[in-house]
Amino acid sequence: MRSRAIVAVVSALGSLGVALALAAPAAAATGPAFYSPEQAGYVATGANFQYVQSTVRLPDASAFASEVAGFGVSVHLRTPYRVVVLGVSNSTTAGNYNAAGAVFNRTTHALICSTAASGAQLCPHVGSRWTDGSVSFAPGDLVTLAIAYDRAAGVDHFYVDDETTGVELFYSGYAPGTGQTYNQARVGAEFAAGPWGSFTYNAPATETNLVTFQDSFLVTYSGSQSSFSSWWSHHKILATSNGTSTGIVEVRPHNLFNFGANFGVYLEP
Repeated sequence: MRSRAIVAVVSALGSLGVALALAAPAAAATGPAFYSPEQAGYVATGANFQYVQSTVRLPDASAFASEVAGFGVSVHLRTPYRVVVLGVSNSTTAGNYNAAGAVFNRTTHALICSTAASGAQLCPHVGSRWTDGSVSFAPGDLVTLAIAYDRAAGVDHFYVDDETTGVELFYSGYAPGTGQTYNQARVGAEFAAGPWGSFTYNAPATETNLVTFQDSFLVTYSGSQSSFSSWWSHHKILATSNGTSTGIVEVRPHNLFNFGANFGVYLEP
C-alpha cells in the first residue's frame, strides 16, 4: 500500500500528476558501483528526478554500538552543484531517532543550511517541531522519508511520516529556485555528519543486517515513476575505508528485490 507520504507530497505539488501505484520496472539498467566514505545504498542516474521516497522499520541503534558510533537512514536529491538530504539519525546508545534536512555545496562540500543548524546555517522558516525536541521516532516504528522538488515554484519539500504513530513532519522553506537539475536520487544508510565525512568502523564477526529499505519510489521531471529498477540506471553505493574502490568495503547493500523497490544494508566483517 502506498504510504501517506507520497499522497500528501504529490497532492501538495499537484503538477506531478503521478499515479499512486508502483509502476512495473522496464528495461532496468545496472551501472557501475559508486563508492562513498560514509554511505551505503542505491543511486539512480540517467534521468532528472523530482521525487524520491523510501520507508524503513527503524532498528534498535544500540544493537550496533560495537561497530559504529551512530548512523542515519536518508534520501537524497542531487544536482551537479548541490546535495539535498533528508534523514533520521541516532547515536548507538538507546534512544529515539531525530529528523533533519540539509543542503550541501557539492563543489566545496560546505553546509549551505540545515533544519538542525543554528545561526546563519539554519534553513529559512524551519518550524519549531523540527528543532525543539518535541518530535522523535522510536525504534520499531515504520517511517517514510520523501523529498520533492516543485519545479514551478522552485521549492524543495521535505516530508517525514511515522506510519506507526501517525506523527508527521513537513518542511518547504528551502527554495533553490526554478531550473534545478536533480540528476541523482539516492536512498541509503549514512554514518557521518555530511556526504563526504568519515566514521570509525569496527567490523562485526559476521555480515550483519543494519536496516532494510522498502517501497523506494522515484519520479522524473517527465512524470515517469518507478522503483530503482527502470529505464534509468541504478548503482550500488558501497561505503569503503577510504571512499574509493581501493578501500575495504565496510558497509554494502544487497541486491534489489520487490521489483527494485527494496534492499537491505549490511555491515561487513
